[in-house]
Amino acid sequence: MVVTANVTSCPPGNLIASTLQWWGRRRWQIETFFKVIKHRFGLHRFGQCTQLGVYRWLLLVLLAFVLALWSYLVRQTEQLDWAQAAELAVRLLMPQVVIISLLKELDRWRDEAHLLGISIPASG
Repeated sequence: MVVTANVTSCPPGNLIASTLQWWGRRRWQIETFFKVIKHRFGLHRFGQCTQLGVYRWLLLVLLAFVLALWSYLVRQTEQLDWAQAAELAVRLLMPQVVIISLLKELDRWRDEAHLLGISIPASG
């Protein structure tokens, strides 16, 4: 006896193969979107306790996603890399953030540079 399971919520015979393929492609596009906003944009770390806090965090994550996508579309690189797109968005929209992070990195290297005879003036 062979037992088959129906993997859709529709009775057998109501769907054709092309319809299943269409929904399958859409499902994986949605899954990919949520994986990106979860891991690249910090959705998995929201840690909010109120409904308003969750809405605010979700709005910030979606805003970061849209800005990264916009920066990718502006530059039209061959393949979409979310990390590079997010970095590009920061460089295009908030260059002072990049400068401040570079100055902090220089501060971290000051002692090593001094040992090599390189003088890094104090930033701030």
